[in-house]
Amino acid sequence: MDRKAQNILEYHPLQPNSGFRILVLEPSLDFASTIKGELLHADLADHPPFEALSYVWGQSSETRPLEVGGRTFNATVNLERALRYLRLPNTSRHLWVDAICIHQTDDAEKSNHIGYMSEIYRRCTTDLLWVGEQHEIIDNAVVAMEYYGNLLRLDETLRNYYTDENYGTEKAKEEKKLENYLQCLFADLAVWKRVWIVQEIAFAPSVLLVAGHSMLLWEKVEDFLDADAYVEQYGIPDAFHGPFSHDISVRSWANGAIAYPQIMSHQRRVVRDSGQGDGSSLLDVLARFRYTDSTDPRDKIYGLLGLVSEKLDIEIDYSRSVNDVYMDCMKRLIEHSQNLDLLCQTPWELYGNKDRSTDLPSWAIDFANPGNSTILFAQRSIFNAGGDKLDLPIAISDGILKLSGVCLGSLTSVPKDGEDQGCPPYPPGAQAALQWMPDTLIHEAMRNGNSTLSKFLKNKSLADGSAPPPCLPDNSKTDKKSSRLSSSLEHFRSKFLKDKPPADASTPEPEPKANETSSSFSSSFECFWRTIMMDISRYPMSRLTRDELDELAPRFMEWINTPFDKDRDIDLDFFVQSQMCEWYKWQFAISDKGTYCMVPTGAEVGDCITVLRGAKVPMILRPIITGERPVADDFDGKFMLVGPCYVHGFMDGQAFERDSSVPEREYELL
Repeated sequence: MDRKAQNILEYHPLQPNSGFRILVLEPSLDFASTIKGELLHADLADHPPFEALSYVWGQSSETRPLEVGGRTFNATVNLERALRYLRLPNTSRHLWVDAICIHQTDDAEKSNHIGYMSEIYRRCTTDLLWVGEQHEIIDNAVVAMEYYGNLLRLDETLRNYYTDENYGTEKAKEEKKLENYLQCLFADLAVWKRVWIVQEIAFAPSVLLVAGHSMLLWEKVEDFLDADAYVEQYGIPDAFHGPFSHDISVRSWANGAIAYPQIMSHQRRVVRDSGQGDGSSLLDVLARFRYTDSTDPRDKIYGLLGLVSEKLDIEIDYSRSVNDVYMDCMKRLIEHSQNLDLLCQTPWELYGNKDRSTDLPSWAIDFANPGNSTILFAQRSIFNAGGDKLDLPIAISDGILKLSGVCLGSLTSVPKDGEDQGCPPYPPGAQAALQWMPDTLIHEAMRNGNSTLSKFLKNKSLADGSAPPPCLPDNSKTDKKSSRLSSSLEHFRSKFLKDKPPADASTPEPEPKANETSSSFSSSFECFWRTIMMDISRYPMSRLTRDELDELAPRFMEWINTPFDKDRDIDLDFFVQSQMCEWYKWQFAISDKGTYCMVPTGAEVGDCITVLRGAKVPMILRPIITGERPVADDFDGKFMLVGPCYVHGFMDGQAFERDSSVPEREYELL
């Protein structure tokens, strides 16, 4: 055997479910001398006092040798530096260091050991959070924290930074430097993004930040973040709310600068209050720490299981592939929730995620590459398109997920915003609304007297006598009976698809006079503006009430009837933009049945609009085909998941009402 191989550190088996190793770091007066130590076997029930080390592994391709038990252990550069600074001059130091104390190449030991790692951290005296060898990282941040006192004081400074009396002053420049100090500690360090550090900080009795020979108590960090005050006011953020989602004033800066320590502080609070970390569901924990990193993609799940008591019978098994681990987790989460929230309002980006693994089916979350999700709604009961019935257990075979649902048709028009139509620089949201608005609506508004809308026509050759746009079904819960699927689709088919009048329309509506709005236009236009609002008011987010609709209607009508000239009050456009629901994240579209929708920006003409059982909002599915696209209703092949959508008139279970004329069918998602 090669002499070098013989000298590599050997491991002796641990007692399953309770055994662990402690690194006894030998002292040295010489900072530059070789790092030496021994491995001591211990048990959860019987162990000497020890500290735990939290750190970022770093690149495994570049290592430095340590001497452990007279054998060589090749440590990453960052680990070697941490141990060199932590080594004491005169006494040994007992440390638990995952890279050394766990046999990393033994999958069986890793799978068992990780199941009780949280218990190891509960038993350490202190968790040493290594942030680097530059002591200025901590020293400067301490100066900044002492200056501001807490996050609220920092918020006040940020608000005043660009005011006339502060901008460019010496005080402003000094405060900007202090901001950068905080960012160096809380935002720029990879240590905050390592998935294993989450439970290490959460469970350790005390935490000490270490940079070189400088140290900072975790309590000082929490005092600055004022995490307890935030939690008292807003509660612990869940899967659908970020760490500052309720506090808009500081969100833009804080999300990029201190979000990671803030959510770790929240999790530590959960563990402290619950005793066993069972205050969070697995979904909440996975979502809360979705932007953390791990060397092994499976650890994005395994590394967080210790934070929840209900692990959904997920077994840590490193012999399974990443895809198997991710799909199994998805299945268990969906069945546990008994709904499709994980698909229709997922915090992870599915379609359009450039970093997402191409080996995963479209419905499966890539937990290692979260992307940037666009959640249609955070409140979990605001819509109920697919009801609360999900056939269990869900069927998954060869990566194909089978679900039951109803087809509402396919997209036939997806007008793109941002096209140059010679429009003046109105507020971008209001301009997007005009660029999205169907020509039939624009032309009807022109017939009512606002000829300046002609610049927004997509089809400039549309004749003045064009038929009015369809009167789409109402989406209000208060008028639910009038918007049943059967009557709605019959209305569309008879009036708009076949150009036949509805049965009760024997007498045509008289032509409106100049500057007079027809009732058909008012109704159809209301469907449009309610669609771009997604039928909700904000904040807090809630469904539009009848009183709110009555109040909004004349404002929107004034907006569309006022000429676009130099005398126009631009506040009308700002009003419309303020009412639109995240217009910069969604795209207006029309189906072949005439329904108005708000769809993901990646949606295309021909995509299928479906309401799946157990999904609170409709979903856009794309037929997986070769050649010409089929009619969505008749396609019996497999589909790819594109994302959630809003479909006006079908957000409250109308698709599954008893008298629905549209049959339910099975969808196979690949």
